[in-house]
Amino acid sequence: MAGHAFVSYVSEDSPTVNRLVAAVRQSGVEVWLDRDSIRPGARWRSSIRSAIEQGAFFLACFSSHCAERSKSYMNEELVLAIDELRKYPADRAWFIPLKLSAHDIPDRTIGGGETLRDLQWLDLSADWDNGVSTLVGLLSGIRKPPPQSGNPVVMDTSRPFGERVGQLARAWEKSGRGADWLVNGKVFFALYCWFLTPLDRHRGAKRRSDLQDAVVAEYVAWCYAAIGGDSGWDAWLRERTLCSCHRESWSMENLRICTGCLRYRCIDHLGRCGSDCDGEIVG
Repeated sequence: MAGHAFVSYVSEDSPTVNRLVAAVRQSGVEVWLDRDSIRPGARWRSSIRSAIEQGAFFLACFSSHCAERSKSYMNEELVLAIDELRKYPADRAWFIPLKLSAHDIPDRTIGGGETLRDLQWLDLSADWDNGVSTLVGLLSGIRKPPPQSGNPVVMDTSRPFGERVGQLARAWEKSGRGADWLVNGKVFFALYCWFLTPLDRHRGAKRRSDLQDAVVAEYVAWCYAAIGGDSGWDAWLRERTLCSCHRESWSMENLRICTGCLRYRCIDHLGRCGSDCDGEIVG
């Protein structure tokens, strides 16, 4: 099974939905979210209809905020989703009601004498971690393996980091901007930190991103979008790992990384890596 999970929600629930989307995307599932999936200039109603019809799952986020709204775009999405639901066999779980707060699922008819309350819902308000784990398991059939082809190029530490990135960005452009050339995980952390690090911290020079050519800048932007954009980056920064300095566990937002050996360093470590590596510490 391929495709994406469409997420329907009201704007008041954006903080909770952002957290949910970040967790689902980190599992490798593609999520369709209105604010980052509709391209500028596109007809948004048509985009939403197509995304619902083509989606492998429809995730409806119900809450007290949702119940308090007399009008919402979510209601329009529910109408379209229920029409789509009727096309599926009864044993196919496609419409997944999610409870973000202790509030009843709306008693909206779905045909055949049934309502949305006849669909088994997932109560995230009662146990968030277990609920998200259950949801990710349900969506596992559309999980995509993270792109890996770009990582080995950056991990070839025999050449300067900037040279590796330039080669990778141009290979990505030549391939037609294929997802297989994007990077993730530790390699993306190194790439993004390097991209944003000032060339001269002490003199306040421009960030490296201000001096890169358009292909490299676009490549970094595509990698950023592939990990989930702002929500994916925020989730990554909350992850924990060991620094190579003292072998202590830190959250990623408190770590730096060496562009030479790709080892994590403590946040107070600046300049060059060490006697065995002349790589730059970024982050």
